[in-house]
Amino acid sequence: MKHTKGEWITKYREAAGWEVYNEDGNTICSMGWYQFHNSVMNPEIEEANAKLITEAGNVTNETGYTPRQLAEQKAELLNALIKAKKLIKDWHNIDCGINGDGLWAIYDELSPDMQPINEAIKKATS
Repeated sequence: MKHTKGEWITKYREAAGWEVYNEDGNTICSMGWYQFHNSVMNPEIEEANAKLITEAGNVTNETGYTPRQLAEQKAELLNALIKAKKLIKDWHNIDCGINGDGLWAIYDELSPDMQPINEAIKKATS
């Protein structure tokens, strides 16, 4: 994907409104056009949109992935983590026999090994 490299910056300029520009000062986009042409665009929305565009550009430059690609990766990693947790549970139940589910609930909640898995799943699904 071709896009402007380097750090993206959001700033309000009196003569132009909210703008997104790069570290060299080149304008990427301007939200202020509406403001100076009697638009009903809310200045708070203009600012929020400019900051969102800036964040998307900076994340793409930092990671090498677009926000859409990162969202797809997140879904794939979450799915893999959930499957891995089920595999760990199945192995735990085989080792523990008939009462495995009861022991699993305790292990799942209290084990320091399971905490990062549970926290990652919770964070990705909330």
